[in-house]
Amino acid sequence: MKNIFKYALGTILGILCLMIILIIPYYTYNNYKNKKIKLFNNNVLYINNFHNNDNYDYVNAIINAIINAKNDKNIKGIIIEVDNLNGFSKVKNIRDALKEFKKSKKFIYAYGQYISQLAYYLCSVADLIYLHPSGKLDIKGLSLSQTFYKKFAKKIGIKFNIFRHGKYKSAVEPFLYDKISNESREQYKNLLSSIWNYIINDISKSRHLDIKFINHFTNELYGEISNFSYKYNFIDKIAYYDEFINAIKNKNKYKINFLSINDYIEYLSSKKDNYKNKIAIIYAEGLIKQGEGINDIQDKNYELIINKIINDPSIKSVVLQINSKGGDAIASENIYHKLVLLKRKKPLIVSMGDYATSGGYYIAVAGNKILASPLSITGSIGVFGIIMTIKELTNKLGITQDYVSTNKNSIPFSINNIKNKYKNIMLKNMTYFYNKFITTISKERKISKDKINRIAQGKIWSGIDALKIGLIDSLGNLNDAIKIAAKQVNLKNYSIVNFPIKKESFIKKLLFNIFKNNNYYQIYNDNKNLLLQLKNNNIYIYTYTNISIN
Repeated sequence: MKNIFKYALGTILGILCLMIILIIPYYTYNNYKNKKIKLFNNNVLYINNFHNNDNYDYVNAIINAIINAKNDKNIKGIIIEVDNLNGFSKVKNIRDALKEFKKSKKFIYAYGQYISQLAYYLCSVADLIYLHPSGKLDIKGLSLSQTFYKKFAKKIGIKFNIFRHGKYKSAVEPFLYDKISNESREQYKNLLSSIWNYIINDISKSRHLDIKFINHFTNELYGEISNFSYKYNFIDKIAYYDEFINAIKNKNKYKINFLSINDYIEYLSSKKDNYKNKIAIIYAEGLIKQGEGINDIQDKNYELIINKIINDPSIKSVVLQINSKGGDAIASENIYHKLVLLKRKKPLIVSMGDYATSGGYYIAVAGNKILASPLSITGSIGVFGIIMTIKELTNKLGITQDYVSTNKNSIPFSINNIKNKYKNIMLKNMTYFYNKFITTISKERKISKDKINRIAQGKIWSGIDALKIGLIDSLGNLNDAIKIAAKQVNLKNYSIVNFPIKKESFIKKLLFNIFKNNNYYQIYNDNKNLLLQLKNNNIYIYTYTNISIN
């Protein structure tokens, strides 16, 4: 009896200790979030590495803070301290805000040690760029690589049975070929050229550099040597960080206060007006999935969000911010269907982020208007499915499998084989989903189905090229989309409400991740993009894009 009592007491104490360990950081974080931010008279706003928290709601908060700082008499200038950044359209949108800030005649200085080319693109808008004496500019041009598994799979006895519709739908190519196909090479080259030319054109204007010389500098890897970067006017000063800070202090005759962008965002949020009329922003970031969880874009969760917005009379207009390479075809259709219902009640404006491809584009076409950054990546209108069989591998290992069934196609595929009947059904399914995809786009975009078919086929486009072929309506960022959403309902004063509402407790998130259903089989490529997902032995049809640009 004593042992049982000791065991029970020990268990209770253990649970209490675990709760304390979990709760203390949570409340410490909340106390930090609720702290009062004091704004001094002479502040220099500093933006440092934010790539670890680059969700679009946070990026938009940074942009609004920069725009607000333009007319804030307490902000004297901005310093940028970034080395590595992700997301072409995110960086461009912040860069555009900094360009707007410069109209105030306030200064912008930038500092870095190892500055990636995307970080340099941001810093190039600054008045002065400082580089560490041993630092470098990692400017080498854009690239896109893929790893192929066909030979490896053959060696170990795995066969990937591919079903796709769209000759440019490259997500399945790592299992079909040994190298990039001619079709994919063509579209990749066009995409990279479009993005690269746009970036270096902006750098050329800001730094007064010849475009041909920027390409020469890039080809020769001159950015690897700090003196070359200085010699050829890609930077303005070579200095240690303390020398950089002293230069800012010496520029001002008065005492200055360094204010982080995060603290300034908190300060501004405490000053926000709470208007009766609202514009909702739905942030759709990540992989589109079936489910109701808090990770990525799970259809049941977003259906509930959309229903809530439809039934909220204070929300007058809606902006859908998409940053997704797509995902599950059925989940994409479910979300699209709900967005169409929303559009019938309230204006829906779509803003594309870094990606709105495949299923991400499918949900975008529900909008009344679609905006994208010139550097957004969109399109990839196509579908695919993969079924893996391992007959040769099981033969080598001596593994066998046997079945009992009631009908001849009760088991359409197994680890060893796929029945021809099921192959034919899958091919018909691909054709059905593809036709549904292009028919929906044709209807929503008011473009003939034949033309959509020609520009679809899984092909990807930059935002600037997507505008030319009618996949989007105009170039612009999230703030531009918000202005259009307000104009649609004649709103001058309004509050912004964000969805999903990120107020789930630390403990709830932890418990969800511990106890969530893990009955999944997943295959990722070398860029950590999901290629295939099996759940409970069912094949999932995907409309997804697997590229990442370096």
